Amino acid sequence: MASPRTGSTLLCESLGEHTDGWNAGEILNDRFRNSIVEAFGVGESIRRCSVFKVFPWDAEKAEFEKLMQRCPLRVFLYRRDRAAQIGSWQRACRTGQWHAEDSGVPAEFPSNAPEIIEMADQQFRPLADMEIRYETMVSQWADTMKRIQVAAGWSIEPLPMARRKLER
Repeated sequence: MASPRTGSTLLCESLGEHTDGWNAGEILNDRFRNSIVEAFGVGESIRRCSVFKVFPWDAEKAEFEKLMQRCPLRVFLYRRDRAAQIGSWQRACRTGQWHAEDSGVPAEFPSNAPEIIEMADQQFRPLADMEIRYETMVSQWADTMKRIQVAAGWSIEPLPMARRKLER
């Protein structure tokens, strides 16, 4: 559970490499559902997946409650430095790394970005079993991955940062 630009893609892709990981990505986003979700459908993917991400606007969707009920571990990702988060979001929109819902066109930076970030805090923090700060996750990667694996009841495996994210 996160607001944009908190490392959710990096975390999900990395955890998806674990033998117990099954990454469904942005499972509630119609445009960005990955091929696994498309192959199995949302209902079956919710049942099977062990790793996925949701954003504040997903909390309005009917499937959100099903997802929250079946989550053995709910992780809330956030950034302590909100100015850096907003700057990252602006750059991602400007450079095309952040896409609009229609055909991969770069998204416009939302004027209400601070409110979206605050909404994630208010909606997701109370639901979280674990909170992870972006700055700690990237600076103490191995320890963060171990903490998540222990909390999830998974075997401990070394999980490097997702290669696909690092290549961008």
